[in-house]
Amino acid sequence: MKVTIDGTTELKEGVIWANISPSDIRLLSDQSNKNVGETSIISLANYEDKKRDSKNRISFSPNAATVINIGSTDKTIILLDKIISDDDNKKVKEVKPNREFYKKGDKKFLTDLPEYLEDLGSKLLKTVRQHFKGELIYKETSRKFVESPDNFWVVKIQPRDRSLRLTVRGVPNKFPDDIKFEIKPDMSGYSTFKISQISEIKDAVRVIRKASQI
Repeated sequence: MKVTIDGTTELKEGVIWANISPSDIRLLSDQSNKNVGETSIISLANYEDKKRDSKNRISFSPNAATVINIGSTDKTIILLDKIISDDDNKKVKEVKPNREFYKKGDKKFLTDLPEYLEDLGSKLLKTVRQHFKGELIYKETSRKFVESPDNFWVVKIQPRDRSLRLTVRGVPNKFPDDIKFEIKPDMSGYSTFKISQISEIKDAVRVIRKASQI
């Protein structure tokens, strides 16, 4: 199933203006969204530019949409969280993160990453910090890095199977069903999954962003 919207206008790169009725936006919503002001806001995960055609029409899967706000009018802003290309992934591997701009807890996470997880961990953290300006706090007992001040995601370095284990707020059915890895139930009200490939980061961040709204 695809959702198609005609007559959109690109305000700037990654920001689209459209007219969508609040009732239609509610069909994409989990019913827990804010209802503030006139303008609705939708985020589209992994959107490719080529999907927007010469008639200013865009199409996307409902699972790719995260409703941030439902306004009182048809005015709608669509934020495009663009897909990470293979070329972008190659660039990430070639460029080491500039740790000067990270907070103390984030720096410890980057420092603790073994060499074979450095690309994966640094790219994950960099992408998360584009959306959230928190800080990872290391818990020595569990060896987990917990997001602060809002604990909606946790990451643990797993050297044995060369992966990162993430725990997120929300049960598995709260997350998109087109995620490429398995999301399992964890402690009460939380879920967990593992990533080991750069290509899994975009889906991991989709899950993290959804968890922040639960």
